[in-house]
Amino acid sequence: MTLQTLCHHYLTCHYKKVTRNTLFISVTLSVDKMTYYLVLLGVVVSLCLLDKTVTGQNAVTIPGFRGTAHRVSSGDVTIVDTHTVRIKNFHYDGSAPDVYFWVGRGRPSRNGKQIPDERGVSDKLNGYNGKDIELALPNDISVKDIDYISVWCKRYGTNFGHVTIPKNLNVPVYRRAG
Repeated sequence: MTLQTLCHHYLTCHYKKVTRNTLFISVTLSVDKMTYYLVLLGVVVSLCLLDKTVTGQNAVTIPGFRGTAHRVSSGDVTIVDTHTVRIKNFHYDGSAPDVYFWVGRGRPSRNGKQIPDERGVSDKLNGYNGKDIELALPNDISVKDIDYISVWCKRYGTNFGHVTIPKNLNVPVYRRAG
């Protein structure tokens, strides 16, 4: 069947992708050539403006936190995009005096930087008992800029557990609303 024949019949175009957000487009094109081209143009423009999942980049899941103290552990960690990290089944006993989520290059050290918790606040961490959380990295930090996310005690300069961020990630670029 040629393209010309298809233009003379009803043509249905489906795009379906099930990932973080579900996307489903169904367009019925009529026999009128002008309508055909306008709708086709609309579909192309829509796909260009849609969610980052259309780019072919996907979230990356890596092994969870390896704890060294205070029962820090987690299930898998998913790097959703360049600024969003989901941590499954996160545990920390909450008993250390000055503990925060911490990111940096190399190995966890005092040279890292504190990031907000899942509520977006910079208070010391309380206990977690198997909670699923999502961390949003600050605007000036991307997962491509860091080698780890740590549970870090500022007072004692100690890493209680961390996850290593792989190099050369191919994850969607986060686009802040507005």
